[in-house]
Amino acid sequence: MPLFFFHLRTPDGLDPDEDGLVLADLETAYLQACASIPDMAAELMHTGHSPMPYSFVIADAAGETLMEVPFGERLRNPRRLARPNQHARARRLSSEIAEAIGAARETLQHSREILARARREP
Repeated sequence: MPLFFFHLRTPDGLDPDEDGLVLADLETAYLQACASIPDMAAELMHTGHSPMPYSFVIADAAGETLMEVPFGERLRNPRRLARPNQHARARRLSSEIAEAIGAARETLQHSREILARARREP
């Protein structure tokens, strides 16, 4: 399972997550971030800070930013958890399908070659 980091973007900059969490996929990471926002927002408001300019930056183990989850998204619509950006998932699935089609074509070509050889043999 992949490792995800939840960096905290604040008005002062980015507070990096040094530990990360091992989760099933990006959607699970997104839901984890959304679940953490209400408690963090309460702490921020308790100290006199508005949570609205804060966000989680979800990154992979290579440090690549996968998505950003603004606190305001969750705080304005507490019952609605938007699905994570599906473009990356669609690209990955399209790539996997293309690879599977390529492998099937290779297998089909190999089968045709075997069949042609079998027909030539007495």
